[in-house]
Amino acid sequence: MDTIGLADAIASYLRALSAAERSPAYITIMSYSLRHWVAESDHTTVAQATAGINGFLSRRLSTLSHNTACSEWRRYKQFLDYCVARDWLTDNPLRAIRAPRARDTDVDVLTDEQLQSLLAHADAITRTIFIILLGSGMRLGELEKLRWTDVHGDELVLHGKGDKVRRVAPGKAAMAAILSLPRTQTTVLPFGRSGIDYHLRCLAKKARIPLHAHQIRHTFADHFIRSGGTVEDLAHILGHTNLATTMIYIRRHQQERALEAQRAHNPADALFGGDGGVVVPFRR
Repeated sequence: MDTIGLADAIASYLRALSAAERSPAYITIMSYSLRHWVAESDHTTVAQATAGINGFLSRRLSTLSHNTACSEWRRYKQFLDYCVARDWLTDNPLRAIRAPRARDTDVDVLTDEQLQSLLAHADAITRTIFIILLGSGMRLGELEKLRWTDVHGDELVLHGKGDKVRRVAPGKAAMAAILSLPRTQTTVLPFGRSGIDYHLRCLAKKARIPLHAHQIRHTFADHFIRSGGTVEDLAHILGHTNLATTMIYIRRHQQERALEAQRAHNPADALFGGDGGVVVPFRR
């Protein structure tokens, strides 16, 4: 087994992620997570640091929310797997521990009334941004990268996380909004992420409705499922590589349908009266 310093091993891992064309955002998050270990481990070897991994993670994860801690735990497990593959460790101690499971969280979806109010308060360029995001379900970063060469008929080619490419059909309203923009540069919008954020913040302030770009993406997904779309199609449209990520929208509507079914087919109401009138006595 080779001996290597923890900081050097992490640097090697980050280079490997870059060579594998993982997204810059993913590499940044991984670097941020692992550097906490370097700071506490006082520049020891990988083997020495790993001997105390359980104590370190117990302290580190206790400072995070549950779901963030689950993601952090997986990052350390992936790094230790890399160390085992490079013969810097004999085994990964986190493999013997059951991985913590993230809890389902409800998605923040705009109501139809909020959508109407936001559109009523939007100026021309903000309305265009809003309609494109709502019709396509794209991420803010994907809108920032969208070029005129990515516009093909009624379809858009999106460049997503990890340089993955996919096609979406954002609908007639979004395509009309895109084609109404002047072609003064290679990108569809004449400004980047900060400009998009600025317009959405101004819109939220005018309408007095909390708003962020990902909330519009959630709203697209929610309406897609509500209208009868399948989770498989939605995963492809949103660019999810893991179907479990998309299932949160299915579970949201399963709960709503279950509650409606319980109200409509409640055995207690059927036996004793559920219309607020005279209670029908139960008879054997």
